[in-house]
Amino acid sequence: MHLFLFQLSCSHYLCVVVKPFVILTKTLLMALKIYVSKKICFLAFNTWNTHLASFFLLLSGFLALAVKSQ
Repeated sequence: MHLFLFQLSCSHYLCVVVKPFVILTKTLLMALKIYVSKKICFLAFNTWNTHLASFFLLLSGFLALAVKSQ
């Protein structure tokens, strides 16, 4: 009987305390993973746009010099 009560109290403890904590932790880790991946993609996209804009600015400068020199 004592073993049954111990098992019941352990399973109750697992269901009430540990399981929600595990679910909450997994949810928070997933949200953090999504946030970090979006942040990295955003930064990479911004960096790519900056490099592209710099390239076209440099290209237009060279074209302006070529036109001016003729």
